[in-house]
Amino acid sequence: MSTLGPSVYNRAQNGTVIPVTPTEVLRYLGFFLDPKLNFNVHIERCTAKVSSTVTALRMLGNSIRGLGPLYKRRLYIANMVSVMTYGMQLWWHPNLKNVKRHRAELAKV
Repeated sequence: MSTLGPSVYNRAQNGTVIPVTPTEVLRYLGFFLDPKLNFNVHIERCTAKVSSTVTALRMLGNSIRGLGPLYKRRLYIANMVSVMTYGMQLWWHPNLKNVKRHRAELAKV
């Protein structure tokens, strides 16, 4: 018996039994859900995705030629802010204990 749930087995066509192990994090509709539903993994993966996108955005606007500040800001608002706030209604509530930490992690980006 696993701590994450009951043991489940799948039978292959040749008759071998393959154990199916549960994972600690489930991805559903773009959300990463853990057993306690504290959304720490979701925020970590979201900030990692946005940080890599911001790094790529820096390459688009170098000092000699490239995108100007106005267009970089538009790209940031259109792409990164929407990724960071995706499904915010699900994980953000002012009375939850992890909200300040989540907001601080998103503010770093």
